[in-house]
Amino acid sequence: MATQLTGLPRNIDAEVALLGCIFKNPGILPKVKALLEPTDFFKNANSEIYRAFLSVKDPDVITVSEYLDKKNVLQKAGGTEYLAAILETAITSQGYQAYSDIVKELSVKRNIILQCSALVEKAYDGVGIADLVCDLKTVVRDIQAKDKPDIADTTTLLMGLFKDIEQRKKSQDYQVGIPTGIPSIDAQVGGLEKKSLTYLIGRPSMGKTALALAIAENIAQSGIGLVLFFSLEMGDVQLMRRRLSARSNVFLSRIRTGNVEDSQWPDLVKAADGLSLADMLIVDKPKYKTIEHLVDLAESISIDRKISCVFVDHIQLMRSQQKFNNRHLEISCVSNSLKDLAKNLDIPVVGLSQLSREVEKRNNKRPVLSDLKESGDLEQDADIVIGIYRKDRESEVMELGGLKGRDVGTWQTTVEFNRFTQRIF
Repeated sequence: MATQLTGLPRNIDAEVALLGCIFKNPGILPKVKALLEPTDFFKNANSEIYRAFLSVKDPDVITVSEYLDKKNVLQKAGGTEYLAAILETAITSQGYQAYSDIVKELSVKRNIILQCSALVEKAYDGVGIADLVCDLKTVVRDIQAKDKPDIADTTTLLMGLFKDIEQRKKSQDYQVGIPTGIPSIDAQVGGLEKKSLTYLIGRPSMGKTALALAIAENIAQSGIGLVLFFSLEMGDVQLMRRRLSARSNVFLSRIRTGNVEDSQWPDLVKAADGLSLADMLIVDKPKYKTIEHLVDLAESISIDRKISCVFVDHIQLMRSQQKFNNRHLEISCVSNSLKDLAKNLDIPVVGLSQLSREVEKRNNKRPVLSDLKESGDLEQDADIVIGIYRKDRESEVMELGGLKGRDVGTWQTTVEFNRFTQRIF
């Protein structure tokens, strides 16, 4: 008795969306390849296109269509019109992980249905119980093997951990992450750890941007990789003025107005030479206020260049292309995406955050975790939260409080802040 197999689970839209993501950002292909085989796609055309992605270098519509044509499967894959339609529907590579998960899940379900249906037919055909049970166990093992999660076992994790301890002890390098270049912070947190999300929080004019720029500048000067600084509030010229002032010790007001004394020009030139060597890219375009575009740009750049750290100034100015019923959910989406970005690129991400208005109702204006504006998910997603406080705008003592720190606890320290040059030391 033949079993009728109609309506097998599939999601063609997810398959097309995933292929579009790869077209937009081929750099995600290794991550998709680790999860999906061409046979995981339900639609034959999509399966052939994905197989072409895995076979050509720098896949785009032209190289993929040429490959398919040489294999005499271009028409089977829908032709150049279908390839162009996939590319046209793609906006960003953001969401590729979710699409991959959908395609994989439905592929596993189809496999279960097909194999179990074959067993049903064997049962109707009179196959013995022992053989059926043996075949059933084989089916289960096969499904488990194909759906095996990429999770390291305890032994593997311990071996890696002990190797890391031995290497650090031997080299006497006890920094866990990338040094911020600010000794009082590094002494507390051991640098910015990879895959971590750090929030710098404070009231307006406390020096959040100055601190972020100081850390970003130090990392950019270290030569370990490109620093991406997304400035959603100030323009790139404004930030460059601050960087130049902090490095040259020439007052920011003089640089802004051009009222620079002759004796200060050598300092400006020397500072400019140093800044030109810093591996930092400031992004201030309105487009990147959308979290999906920000993530897409970071992932695209990471294909060709090593990114050491990403900064976002500031989180409350970010939006999402998705539609949400309230702002809290949207901010949660933004924060979750920044955390995922840190994990996917294996880098630290630093976000700046304003405080809620509740802080203004207190006599003590020092930040606490509950002051995080608009979403508790910021606190939840963060590995480290650093509160920034000055007694007033004229104060040159900046208090830093570690309000949250996975594995490092809470702490307090101070740094000097020159309000005329925005220099922190």
